[in-house]
Amino acid sequence: MDKKLSSKASDFINDSYIQSLISKTKEDKDAVRAIFEKSRNKQPLTVEETAHLIAIESEELTNELFETARYLKKGI
Repeated sequence: MDKKLSSKASDFINDSYIQSLISKTKEDKDAVRAIFEKSRNKQPLTVEETAHLIAIESEELTNELFETARYLKKGI
């Protein structure tokens, strides 16, 4: 992807690292559930934790993801 930045801008996002994380991260129920708990405590997630959420494939964890999202939405 060809990016044009202004002369004062800095591209701080490491695209190749993010793509690598997404492609290498597999669904891990224990890790994902720990991330859900961290989210419920309104703690920020790391890029690596976000990759675990992107890797969710099972219906079970997808449902838990939406439950966590509803919980957080109600708390706002």
